[in-house]
Amino acid sequence: ETSKNTVTKLVATNLIANGKVDEGVQLLCTIDLCAEACRYLQDHNQWERSIWLAKLRLKSNSTEYIDVMKRWSEYIRQYSQTSKLHSALVLISCGQFRRAIEILHNQGATELAIRLFICCKQFGIDDGTIGQKLFDDYIDLMQSFGFASIANDYRTTVVV
Repeated sequence: ETSKNTVTKLVATNLIANGKVDEGVQLLCTIDLCAEACRYLQDHNQWERSIWLAKLRLKSNSTEYIDVMKRWSEYIRQYSQTSKLHSALVLISCGQFRRAIEILHNQGATELAIRLFICCKQFGIDDGTIGQKLFDDYIDLMQSFGFASIANDYRTTVVV
């Protein structure tokens, strides 16, 4: 069985290399190499098909699934013309909250990052390392809009 899988994988990668991506991906799926098939689809700019395959064939809490989703999120963040917030939503959907908070914060959506951080903290899924910088930036933002007194109240009431 192992030698059959090796030959099948070799044929699949040759098909993909020769532009027959669909056929190669199908062969990879027949030998349970769905994560690898997803990566090939992504390498050939077939992002949506890759995500569909991951959702259908990979366990949503598996490392392979999360890797496919993180790669898609990174692609959206760097190259997509649509909302950069989609990248954070993809990460949230697979439990990568810290990275989602960082992306929101870096994209200038500080208030959304704060809200997500607070939710994570309430549910005990925060490691606490990003909070102080996030809150400091949020307070600076509030002060820049002329809300110095609110920012000071906020600083004293919110414990990171």
